[in-house]
Amino acid sequence: MYWLKLFTDFLEMCERIAMAQEQDAPDRLRVLAVYVSAEVYEIIDDCAMYDEAISRLKRAYIKSPNSIFARHELATRKQKPEESLRKFMQALLVLSKDCNFRDVTAKEYKNQMVRDAFISGLSSHDIHQRLLENNELSLDRAFDIANSLDMAIEHSTGYFPLENVSAAANNLSDDFSPETMNVGTSDIDASPGTCSTIPKTKKCYFCGKDYC
Repeated sequence: MYWLKLFTDFLEMCERIAMAQEQDAPDRLRVLAVYVSAEVYEIIDDCAMYDEAISRLKRAYIKSPNSIFARHELATRKQKPEESLRKFMQALLVLSKDCNFRDVTAKEYKNQMVRDAFISGLSSHDIHQRLLENNELSLDRAFDIANSLDMAIEHSTGYFPLENVSAAANNLSDDFSPETMNVGTSDIDASPGTCSTIPKTKKCYFCGKDYC
């Protein structure tokens, strides 16, 4: 919105100067086209009216504030090192502008405070982030979303628990250990064609027969 305020103030100044000099007011759309970049002009090149062009630019560059995220930022904002109390207070006031505060009943205010505390206190980062993506969120809706996500995470981990993977890997390594294969490292001659050095009492792990 800062760019829009600056440009609007500039247009009003130009119009006051033109009026003082008894000249026609400048064409707002043409002035806008002169002061925007080539990339921005592509957004408004087919607009016939100034108000239409401004509306298009607002939709392109001005995002609707997320009151849930803004309140979370306000509640968790801490004074930074070397930040004066005055600057800290100014930062809080800026953050409060997007919080969408309005007159509510005591019950609604209580539910909003509980909702904010619920979101801020969640231990799951994934659920915490998903809730902050909502622009508007009631206490009941926040709990329903969090509960559904929590159950989905719990169910997904039950399909293939990490403990089962570790146990299977350990069993596999035990099956192919020298002890289970009944072959000692000292019984094997490193040179080829000397399998006769293996004791006859040793059994082949795969076929059960004596070694040759």
